[in-house]
Amino acid sequence: MKKNLPFLFTIFCGIFLLQSCGKISPGTKNITLNETIHPGSIYALDISAYGGNSSTAVNTKQADQFTISQIDLDAAAGKNMYHFSSDTKLNENQTVVILVKAKDAGRCGHDENKMAISINFTVIQ
Repeated sequence: MKKNLPFLFTIFCGIFLLQSCGKISPGTKNITLNETIHPGSIYALDISAYGGNSSTAVNTKQADQFTISQIDLDAAAGKNMYHFSSDTKLNENQTVVILVKAKDAGRCGHDENKMAISINFTVIQ
C-alpha cells in the first residue's frame, strides 16, 4: 500500500487539476447606465473598468442620431474608451449597447466573462 501511495496521490492531483480547469461559461451580465449630456459635449466611458485593460469591446447597437459614437484605444493609458456626442437636442433617448469580453486569468485562463453595457443617452439644452 505504501508503494501505491505516491501513484494514488498523483492520480488524485491530476483529476483535481482537470476538474478545476473545466471551462465555465458564466453568461452575460447586463448593466444599464442612464446618462444626460448637453449638445456638443462628449461623454467618455472607461471600458477597462468593466473588463480590464486586456478586454475587447464591440458596439453591438448604435444610437440613431449622434455626432460621435465610437470605441477608441487611449494610447497614453492603454485603455479602451467609448465616446458619445450629439450636436442636437434629441426628443427621445438614444440607446447604445457595448459588449465587453474579458479573459479571466483564473480557472486556468479558459473563462471568458461577457458584459453588455446599455447606455441610455438624453441630450438636453
